[in-house]
Amino acid sequence: MIEKGILPNVKTYPPLIQVLCHFNRWEEVGLLLNEMMEDLYISPNVRTFNILVDAYSKSGKLDDAKHLIEIMKERGEEGQLFTILMHAYCSQGQLDGALAVLNSIESKKMKPNCYTYSILQLHKFEL
Repeated sequence: MIEKGILPNVKTYPPLIQVLCHFNRWEEVGLLLNEMMEDLYISPNVRTFNILVDAYSKSGKLDDAKHLIEIMKERGEEGQLFTILMHAYCSQGQLDGALAVLNSIESKKMKPNCYTYSILQLHKFEL
C-alpha cells in the first residue's frame, strides 16, 4: 500500500489489526502497530484499542489487555474497555479479577451498565 504511494490512515488499521488478531498473528500485530505509531505518527483510536483489548483478552493475554487499558486511561478513553476486560477475566475463570475491575469502575465514580452486570451473572453460573 505504502509502496504504491497510498498512505493509510487511522481508519485503515483497525480492520487489518482485527484480522491479524483473529488468526493469532501477534508479531505482525506488533509490527503493524509500530508502523502505525512510529513510522506514520498515527495515534490509535478507540476502535483500534477496543479490537486489541478484546483480542488479547480472548486469547488469555490479560497483561497485554491491562497495559492497553492503562494507555487508554491516560488518554481518558477507557469506557467500554472495562467491560471487555471483565468478560476476559470471566472467560478465563478468574471471577476475582472481574470483580476487581468492577470495583475499579465504581471507585472512579463511573457507572457500570446492565451489560457489565450481566457478564458477572452469566459467568457466575458457569463456574
